[in-house]
Amino acid sequence: MRFGAMVAPSALRRGRNAVDVLAIAGEGGGRRFTTLSRPAGGRVTESYRLVRRDGRELLLTSGGTEAWVRPKAALGVYESIDLDYGSGSLAVGGWATAPDGRGADRVVVFVDGRFIVAGRPSRARPDVAKRLGAEARNSGFALTGRIDLDSEVNRRSGARVFAIVGHRAGELGRAGS
Repeated sequence: MRFGAMVAPSALRRGRNAVDVLAIAGEGGGRRFTTLSRPAGGRVTESYRLVRRDGRELLLTSGGTEAWVRPKAALGVYESIDLDYGSGSLAVGGWATAPDGRGADRVVVFVDGRFIVAGRPSRARPDVAKRLGAEARNSGFALTGRIDLDSEVNRRSGARVFAIVGHRAGELGRAGS
């Protein structure tokens, strides 16, 4: 990750400054800047919405990138999901790859339709690499986000985890189910 900023010290005013974090989205000539948001948990990440269009599900990024949910668009599972009721912290772990074994681009977690956290699989998973090939070695993920425990919606804890590969998304099942 590269980071750069140029701000003249004379431009800063106490209590009046704002920072927008941008990422480059898309590929080739379709690249554009997209604004990243900061979820309640703290780390800067692009936000997502799960919507239904033409009778199908679709993940939309805050920058407008679309990933259609399709069967077999990704391989993987989420093996753990833990909610700390004291802090509202939700931790989800597992692995995700493209169908050919390459690592997935992103893993996105929703609880009861609300975006919680997203991240790139990057943890070593030699067990997955042994089964799918060397490209799957760093397919593991461990993501942490926050849930509003006061919200009636979030008391049902209906988690859905998706892996995004290009412009497609596959829903990951829970290990052992």
